[in-house]
Amino acid sequence: MILFPSSAEAEIVDQVIATVGQQPILRSELQAACAMSPRDGLVDTNQLECKVLNELVMSKMLLYKAWQEDICVADFEVDLALNMRLNQLAHMDVSLESVAANWGGDVPAFKRHLKKTIREQMIIQRAGEKICKDLQATPQEVRSWFDGVPERERPYYPSEVVVQQLWMYPTIQPAEKERIKEQLEVLRQQCLRNTSLRQVAEDYPKLGAVVVRNGLLGTAGSNSFEMQYESVIRKLKPGQIAPPMLTPQGGYLIQLLSREGRAYQSQHMLMRPDPAAQDLLSARSYMEDVRLSIACNEVTFEDAITSFPKLCIPSIAETNSTPVAKDQLPPDIFFVLEGLAPDRVSHPHDVQDDQGCQAVRLLTYTVCVPAHEANLGQDYSKIKEAFLLQKKQKAIETWFEHARKEVPIKILSDYMHCNLQN
Repeated sequence: MILFPSSAEAEIVDQVIATVGQQPILRSELQAACAMSPRDGLVDTNQLECKVLNELVMSKMLLYKAWQEDICVADFEVDLALNMRLNQLAHMDVSLESVAANWGGDVPAFKRHLKKTIREQMIIQRAGEKICKDLQATPQEVRSWFDGVPERERPYYPSEVVVQQLWMYPTIQPAEKERIKEQLEVLRQQCLRNTSLRQVAEDYPKLGAVVVRNGLLGTAGSNSFEMQYESVIRKLKPGQIAPPMLTPQGGYLIQLLSREGRAYQSQHMLMRPDPAAQDLLSARSYMEDVRLSIACNEVTFEDAITSFPKLCIPSIAETNSTPVAKDQLPPDIFFVLEGLAPDRVSHPHDVQDDQGCQAVRLLTYTVCVPAHEANLGQDYSKIKEAFLLQKKQKAIETWFEHARKEVPIKILSDYMHCNLQN
């Protein structure tokens, strides 16, 4: 381990407190990570800083391993993850401009920073997966491990449920459709003058991030959006950008990147509409009619989508037949179901989809597994997963102990008490 001079001995301008190989760790990076880290019973600030600094060093070591072994992440994977992050902000009604301002820059710069951070996180995850790829757990190992857990420490699993959803997007008025169409056409012409779709998305905060899509023609089924999207793709040649495509969720600009046989790769971005207050009221009223029809047994929840043409089930709301622990449901679903009896239908409530578009939703759920204490008969897969996670953590810690002897680590002397020596 090589020590930098203490901040008391020298004036630190760049705020680098450690380097792992060629990867720096900044004081501001440590402070931000500490603010986000659970204390786990750590009251002393120095203990928390050492715990987080150790985690940062391990992350940089994994990045170093990834660099040595050419582990990388495709751009479309990063773009997809970035889009999910930005849509989460929109879903929470958080202004991207305010987040960027708090970060200390404008929206395009913040998006670039977030994209770089996401790429690093994904590479670190891939490097960790490579270390643990050969780990397995036999039934005998799982049983032996579980039998060694004292009964008082065994988890109590909450009830597991299957949730079903029905959505309706407010009607987009003709004037709003025309506004979106005109603005997207202006941006399309800008792209045709040698500006990339990605650059346009970065320069316009109200646009969603560019999403890369790998598809197969002929697989749209009865999904109206998929059918419309596929119809646009069939008319394009690689590199071309289609005129704006209008949907209940808003307007899309779609570019075909490549096509080989039925397989294609495209990218698109969305301009969300601003529904009028009256249109939202009309959507809530329509959904209340749906709810009453289900409650009066005129139609089942499953069949309502065929009886009420304005209903839809976007991909974010597609029913998963696998039971989910009730306390693991997303907050916006959990709190709606909290006071709702099984197999009853919620009142209509406003939501946003994964692209930040406003909609109205109905929910219902069925209890599949009652709450119970963990046991191998009902919970083998969960117990096995917990056992494997422990094995993976130990494997990465063992790898880290060996790797830190081979990779130069430099630590500011202010943090020498954290014992991060080679």
